[in-house]
Amino acid sequence: MEDFLIYFIYVLIITFFSKKIFIKLNLTDKPSIGKIHKESVPFSGGLILILCFFYFLNKDIIVELEYIFVNVILIFLIGFVDDKFNLKPDQKFLALFFSCLFTHNDFLINYLGFFPIIGDVYLYKLSLILNILFVVLFCNAFNYIDGIDGVALFNFFTSIVFILIQAKPNTDILVFSMYLIIPILILIIINFNFLNLGKIFLGDGGSLSLGYIISNIIIFYSYKNSLSPIIFFWPIAYVIFDFLIVNYYRIQNNVKIFTRSNDHFHHIVRKKVKSDFLSFLIISSIHISILVIGYFCNKFFTNLYVILIMIIITFMIFLLLRKRFMINS
Repeated sequence: MEDFLIYFIYVLIITFFSKKIFIKLNLTDKPSIGKIHKESVPFSGGLILILCFFYFLNKDIIVELEYIFVNVILIFLIGFVDDKFNLKPDQKFLALFFSCLFTHNDFLINYLGFFPIIGDVYLYKLSLILNILFVVLFCNAFNYIDGIDGVALFNFFTSIVFILIQAKPNTDILVFSMYLIIPILILIIINFNFLNLGKIFLGDGGSLSLGYIISNIIIFYSYKNSLSPIIFFWPIAYVIFDFLIVNYYRIQNNVKIFTRSNDHFHHIVRKKVKSDFLSFLIISSIHISILVIGYFCNKFFTNLYVILIMIIITFMIFLLLRKRFMINS
């Protein structure tokens, strides 16, 4: 308990000073198309999380995942440069692709699972390129959802906990969760202005880093436990659903995929309810509902066809919800 108190104070200190430094250096996210905020906000949230990761890495509570929390620094730097200089979409994509290629190791998803009639399915020689594309695309998809205060942070925390519960790792999940939740709660409280301290954004450095961590943890436990990655789809379902729907409509309307716009689900919800906090509660409730469905689906069904059918049904429900919120919004 004493260490958590020290950690809590550490998080408060780095939060305060990093915010001051970012404002001083004009490292702020300025209002633009596709963004809801009306004033410049320091994007120091990503750096705060990276510094928190380094703190608990020394505690040896996630030894088997340490390489992910070290490699993520490179992804954070790409996002930081994007925040500062506004990289072109293709530049950011290539930077992420080659960074993931450089930092990858032997932990790759190759086994997709056993499917009745078909049998065991493997990726074989395609595993490397498909694993890297999964990480890069998910980083971008996760970056998409970081438009409402707290959504990306809450999604990240609950997704990691779900994955660890499914994977049953050699890690104290409760202790690890405590180290994760402290900075996340502090940032959420600050961003909803409960203490009138002014907002702090994750920035692309933060959101890309969180997407990188989630996707690589899924890859690691799919590989280590010889589990089908399909059972780990549930924590990333909300992100993937939004990514697929938005890009489908953009392609249909001849709009560039990486164009900034207000067509994401969180934009639609925000326009409908006109409240950041209520939007956060609605989106987070949808995400939690998907996790609950996934938990019981994985618990009671071993047939991957059944799980895939449940994923499709969940996607259809999400699509109907999206259309529902679009009415009179």
